[in-house]
Amino acid sequence: MFTDIPYCGLAPIPAEIWARWNFDPLLLALLTALTLWSGWRCNHAGRGVLSASFVGGWTAVWLALISPLCALSVALFSARVSQHMWIAMIAAPLLALASQHSVRWLKPMHACGLFALALWSWHAPRLYDLTFESDVAYFAMHASIGWTAWLLWSTLLYAHREQIIGRLGAAFVTLMHMGLLGALITFAPRTLYRAHELSTQPWGWTPLEDQQLGGLIMWAPASAT
Repeated sequence: MFTDIPYCGLAPIPAEIWARWNFDPLLLALLTALTLWSGWRCNHAGRGVLSASFVGGWTAVWLALISPLCALSVALFSARVSQHMWIAMIAAPLLALASQHSVRWLKPMHACGLFALALWSWHAPRLYDLTFESDVAYFAMHASIGWTAWLLWSTLLYAHREQIIGRLGAAFVTLMHMGLLGALITFAPRTLYRAHELSTQPWGWTPLEDQQLGGLIMWAPASAT
């Protein structure tokens, strides 16, 4: 579905941001169904659904999508990158810990490649801007980044012991390609994302400064190693 208004609404101004929670009934129903299904799987496998990692992981997912961060990500590229990093680097590993599930059909480096494909594709300017024009593209972006991040963390945490080299290699390559993408965005000489050209000024940023901050946020995990 294509629309003139982004899924999270028009870009907010600072004075209204804390009132901009997203209580879309369809999203709430989908998140409830996924949380209950995930809880049933954990319980069916003999693991408590109230484990800290289960509660923390799904709380992180809900907050990423229904909190004012959703609306802020319309105004600021740095907020959208923060949303992606929140899902990929906080929610996904917590949910992988909660499931304690090894994705036996997938090797760590293959999972690394799938996550890289999702992350780089959705930060290509045309596809990125499409998520502001199409609700389908918006949900596809979050679903693909979240799912591939979960696959990656599941293989990193629970792959067979004989795959230790592959796990270390996948972790290293993931940090490096995230750092590279973040650096390319940070040092780009011009703004890359049309969606934010007119929405950053109320927040005290130029579009290029906001883009540079977003690149640094993505670059940070690799820089910390």
